[in-house]
Amino acid sequence: MKNDDTKFYPVLSPLRHDGEAYGPDIENMDEVELTSKQAKRLISLKVIGEPLADDSEDNSPATEEERVAQILAVLKSGKIKTIPDDTSGFNKTGLAILIKTLGWMPDGDDADKALDQLKAEG
Repeated sequence: MKNDDTKFYPVLSPLRHDGEAYGPDIENMDEVELTSKQAKRLISLKVIGEPLADDSEDNSPATEEERVAQILAVLKSGKIKTIPDDTSGFNKTGLAILIKTLGWMPDGDDADKALDQLKAEG
């Protein structure tokens, strides 16, 4: 239940909160709702990423082609030191950099397409 004092954060590493298990690979449990005070230390430890934009403020590009192009640009920028073969291989630091640089949470399918393009380019 969302209230005005909380935001949703992407879960980058396994986390237990309010008796629930969260993790980046747990369906419907890959985001956690926290206050900024609760989130501060978890962000510094890279357990969670920066807060997600409200659904009403979705600032990701409208088309798949644009989303994939932006993800690919970040991957080529050198900001992420270890590029995985697929999205399941992203380490928490790489994923946090990707989210922060893009300013939106990338979809796994879009990220996989960007990784495939990167591999195809050499």
